[in-house]
Amino acid sequence: MHKWRVLQLGAKWDKCYIPIYEALSSKGSIPLLKTLLTNKCTNECLYCAFRVGCKRQRVNWNPEKLAKITVYLWRLGYIKGLFLSSSIQKDPDLVVEKQLEVVKLLREKEKFVAYIHLRLMPGVSRNLIEETAKYADRIGINIEAPNKEIFDEICPDKGDYLNDVIKRLKWASEEAYKARIEAKKYGFKYGFSRAGVDTQLVIGVSEDTDLEHLKTTDYLYKHLKLKRVYYSGFEPIPGTPLELSLIHI
Repeated sequence: MHKWRVLQLGAKWDKCYIPIYEALSSKGSIPLLKTLLTNKCTNECLYCAFRVGCKRQRVNWNPEKLAKITVYLWRLGYIKGLFLSSSIQKDPDLVVEKQLEVVKLLREKEKFVAYIHLRLMPGVSRNLIEETAKYADRIGINIEAPNKEIFDEICPDKGDYLNDVIKRLKWASEEAYKARIEAKKYGFKYGFSRAGVDTQLVIGVSEDTDLEHLKTTDYLYKHLKLKRVYYSGFEPIPGTPLELSLIHI
């Protein structure tokens, strides 16, 4: 129960403020279980509660246990899907492989036909993006910043903005499109990136402007064909370098 509380509440820094929340869709709101796979992280993002230098309790889910809990809540009618994100504990591929382990257990073993949203890691390999696009209804990678300069400032060791984030979002969009074509061809009723690709921008963490965010959003929609771009307002978090920041005011 303690692990449950830590990882669910930890997910609030990824555009969610309560553990089970109402995601909006064209068909209305959908109650989702949202959790991190782990809050163990090797990165030093200046705004993040789980940056490597923060003194936080570090825990992680066993994939099989998380799958069973998700199915249990689904069958009781409390949730209609899972939103699974994660901190980057080690190599991005290892994290995504663990995420895939969870969704494969859900889809193949537990016959879970509800909505699955996977937040993938910057720098993940294309073959893993291709695989997740088939199992999940929506995939995404957080872009965090509207340009390389701000990204490098607030995420100094999270990877290269253009190669590890923008290029991966492009791959995700391409793989999601191919998955949807396959789903239409064979009549699959869940998974196969039916809800497309999304991302998230952190607003107000640096000297960013509305115009920069609007230009980046326009590019993501028009050129990368993303389905959704979310905005997360910056909140200074105790124990981070930006704890006393007043930029967001």
